[in-house]
Amino acid sequence: MPDLKDFQTPGGRPKVNITPDMMKGFKTLTCDCGGVLFQTGVVVKKISPIVSPSGKEELYPMEVLICQDCGKVPNELNVMGMLPEKALATPVPESAKYEFPKTTLKVTKDENK
Repeated sequence: MPDLKDFQTPGGRPKVNITPDMMKGFKTLTCDCGGVLFQTGVVVKKISPIVSPSGKEELYPMEVLICQDCGKVPNELNVMGMLPEKALATPVPESAKYEFPKTTLKVTKDENK
């Protein structure tokens, strides 16, 4: 009989094989600007000599996802407020999201009828 730990991840949760059908129901990450396509970038944090293991200032690179539409990081990904404000996306006001172009329609009478 297989051991129970063979069916669980190190965090204790059971392993699940994710299928394409399951992916359809998952929430898609959306940037605050409305974009859904992302590329990777790197934010570099400086670690103070006081807390670094070597006793010297060290650099710590953090990989982040950058929206291809606005060039910023979605606020949802700002875990524990670690990213600088200027790197974060600015939410688009609700009124601007669904604005349709204003056009004037001219109604003419069809005299052939």
